[in-house]
Amino acid sequence: MLEVSSTNKEPREKVSPAGFSKRLNAAFLDSGMTKSELARRCNLTSAAINFLINGSTKEMAGGNVFPIADALGVSARWLMTGKQPRPIDGAVPTPESDPQVELLAKRIAMLNARKRAALLELLDLTD
Repeated sequence: MLEVSSTNKEPREKVSPAGFSKRLNAAFLDSGMTKSELARRCNLTSAAINFLINGSTKEMAGGNVFPIADALGVSARWLMTGKQPRPIDGAVPTPESDPQVELLAKRIAMLNARKRAALLELLDLTD
């Protein structure tokens, strides 16, 4: 069992490497990313990502958890312990964090007022 504490004042929580691996793999598969892409976003090697996903590692550097969680759009606490909701509370994709959202924002900005109103109505976002 791994022990993780986000600050020295908080009690340490037991982290099961198998549980961490299972949650990491689920979030990774849901992300649609390749292992190489996840590794690049987290500044890790593909081999390190492989070890973490496969549960082949017994140690986890705390500094790696946050970039991995951010890249996968999940909370670091959920990733490590399974506690709290899996998604980051209130997390909404932004043009900076999701290329598809960026493309949609650009395309919507090109629409005239009538077409934007029609799109809002179609999406049922009007008041």
